[in-house]
Amino acid sequence: MVSLLKVCGVVVVASFLSSCASVGESVPNLITTAADDLSGSTAKTAQWFADNRNSPLRLRAFLKKMPKGGDIHTHLSGAVYAESYLQWATDEKLCVNPETGVISENNHEPCQVKPEVPVATAMKDSELYGKLVDKMSLRNLEYAEQSGHDQFFEAFAKFAGGSKGQMIAELSNRASRQNIAYLEMLITVGKKYSKQFSQQVRFDGDIDAAYQQIITAGLKATIPAGQRELQGVEQQAKAVLACDSANAQAGCAVERRYLLQINRTGEPSRVFAEMVYAFETVKAEPLAVGVNMVAPEDNVVALRDYDLHMRMMGYLSARYPSVSISLHAGELALGLVPPDHLHDHIRKAVEIAGAKRIGHGVDVMHEDNPFQLLKTMKDKNVLVEVCLTSNDAILGVEGKQHPFPEYLNAGVPATLASDDEGISRIDLTHEYQRAALDYGLSYPDLKTLARNSIHYAFLKGESLWTNPTYRQIQPVCNKADVAELSASCQQFLNANDKAKVEWTLEKQFRAFENGSWM
Repeated sequence: MVSLLKVCGVVVVASFLSSCASVGESVPNLITTAADDLSGSTAKTAQWFADNRNSPLRLRAFLKKMPKGGDIHTHLSGAVYAESYLQWATDEKLCVNPETGVISENNHEPCQVKPEVPVATAMKDSELYGKLVDKMSLRNLEYAEQSGHDQFFEAFAKFAGGSKGQMIAELSNRASRQNIAYLEMLITVGKKYSKQFSQQVRFDGDIDAAYQQIITAGLKATIPAGQRELQGVEQQAKAVLACDSANAQAGCAVERRYLLQINRTGEPSRVFAEMVYAFETVKAEPLAVGVNMVAPEDNVVALRDYDLHMRMMGYLSARYPSVSISLHAGELALGLVPPDHLHDHIRKAVEIAGAKRIGHGVDVMHEDNPFQLLKTMKDKNVLVEVCLTSNDAILGVEGKQHPFPEYLNAGVPATLASDDEGISRIDLTHEYQRAALDYGLSYPDLKTLARNSIHYAFLKGESLWTNPTYRQIQPVCNKADVAELSASCQQFLNANDKAKVEWTLEKQFRAFENGSWM
């Protein structure tokens, strides 16, 4: 069986998307900015792309090799494929409920809880194996007995087995195969400590008082433990990838950083304690570069407390100005929630919480004064992380109903992201393919989206570029340095993580456009 997804209202096999000219022709060449996109090998590459854009198979092969910069909106647990969880659970002799697909973290062979059976059973039973993969993902969604929204969010509770290091290694190797230089993954650390401090806070609506209680209770003293947890996860990944050996796997070359996530469905004291712990950890730990909130935005508690969460974020943003914020906002659609919940979530994430990036942003045209909001995002350089397949599967929003063209027309910086590629059964290449086919984007357009993914990433240090039009690099470096770095440019790159990864991307583009993809 294969996974089927809708594209422009038609059900098609996910890997063989059909072009939707009525959509694609409406937004041609919206975001081309770089001067080098007008001549030489870049122009030849762009022409090949234009000549072959109506062949989904040739486009897929081209885009897999095309440098895509980074995937900066990817949930670690949701990015892992079900098949990996099943193998890891088998190795760990875990048990699974064959009816619900939930793998038990606490029940091992011989399975004591009915109707659980060893996960190893599924490895010998193709029917059960297929059933479990379907329940843990959106594969064969058209045959599921629930919506894509419910199938998607319920999948997370089914996962068990494997270490975070194994998960990161899987994502890193997959990224390397697609010429992706950088991953910014959502992860939780210090959970037991944030829970502990949430129980010591009497939250009565006074955010500053709650903050002082948490700090007085000693939260800062537990931050090194959270740092060690994150550092340990990264070391696990390097060990799985054999990065310090002669047999190092391809994923070792992928730069990795982490966004610390806060669950938005808890009670206020718990949510705020998680926020404070995340902000303090990011302030202290170089591997952690920002914070985000996760869980369904339409959850009853998330909706009830949305304004409070934005005020909490805004308060902490002012206290920790060096901590970057990306927020899931506007991952909603008419019908999923009443209209009253569609008019201000993105605006409050930008104007109250101080988000530098917005994840999804699907309901932007339902917001009050949407064109003014788009201008605000453009003026503030707030990037939108566009997750096309996720928005289709969860919200039923795709094609002309998706605001992607509105963001581009308004000049809002954008990039493409996978969201949860394991659950959605996709990869980042698929999202570039979908964007090209559904919205008529050119090769230079896609190149700008890729550059945006690093320029707006939360990597530390200065950018390689003097501004996000990508026309001029920093004076300390020049184009001749692509072939052989000068000492001054090398020193600049060593001191600035962002510039270093951007430099890697430019070198990848140079090799790609010189024919390495053919």
